[in-house]
Amino acid sequence: MTTTRSASTPATRGGSARAPAPVTYSINDRASFDANTLDARELAGLYAYKQLDGLIDLAELVARDFFARPHLYTKLADFAVANELARLGSRLGSDERYLSADQRHRIYLPLFGTSAPERMDSTRPDNFRRLRDALLDAAVAFAEWSQATGIPMLRERLRTAHRPFKQYLLGLAGASIAWSRQQGLPQLTEQVAYRILRDQGVIAVFGLTQPPGAEWPYREDANGDKVVEEISKKLGPDATVAWSRESFSAAQRVALRGAEALAAVIDFDEISGTDEDLDRLTTRCYSWHAALVARKTPSATIGDGDRR
Repeated sequence: MTTTRSASTPATRGGSARAPAPVTYSINDRASFDANTLDARELAGLYAYKQLDGLIDLAELVARDFFARPHLYTKLADFAVANELARLGSRLGSDERYLSADQRHRIYLPLFGTSAPERMDSTRPDNFRRLRDALLDAAVAFAEWSQATGIPMLRERLRTAHRPFKQYLLGLAGASIAWSRQQGLPQLTEQVAYRILRDQGVIAVFGLTQPPGAEWPYREDANGDKVVEEISKKLGPDATVAWSRESFSAAQRVALRGAEALAAVIDFDEISGTDEDLDRLTTRCYSWHAALVARKTPSATIGDGDRR
């Protein structure tokens, strides 16, 4: 596994392209997200989109509110956001770039299993979670017990658990995943939903003055947590669209740490990978495990489909 290869460069709106960033298995902005979740690692990007899918639901609520309470939306930081609000409200579910919640869930379901909340005592785990949990359990054992039980045996357990999970992930790759990662979801997330939720004029409607930074939600941002909580409380008070600051932050960590780990799982080569490569993979998997465990505590989480 290497940390210096470059991802293919996605075109930005208008046809211009960004310079490729190195694959580091660390996500903290849009460029590093793309670098780590394109090419063979597209499934990692879809995993992150799934965990943050509730942000699209929140943007949809704002789009409805935009016309329901026009007296509040008097000044947007970027007037182009008004166009996106109008498009989102009118095209959702009837345009391939504005996928509805049901259409998005139909993308995620064959990849990651049920979108219903997952419980610790689930008696029917799907293939994704079953294979994932075997690898994460091996990573935890290596990280916490290697000094007591012997490093070689634990490394072999990691390699053994990694093999079927990687093969499962690679077996899903194809034109469908490529379209969803490269076309459908980047448009709806970065160009529409995330853009709306980062707009100064939009957040002012909900009593906030500091919008999240341009790197959010690819990077944790306390202002982003506040935006999510306030819109959830005022426009989506029922449990299906209600995120607190803490529960959103926990979901965001699952999204980012999970995407990093999946990218590392896909890239790790069992034959040529060194012990150092395996240790890096272990670190990413352990961080993903920690994020999943931490997510058990917050409640009322949108899209809570990946509890460990």
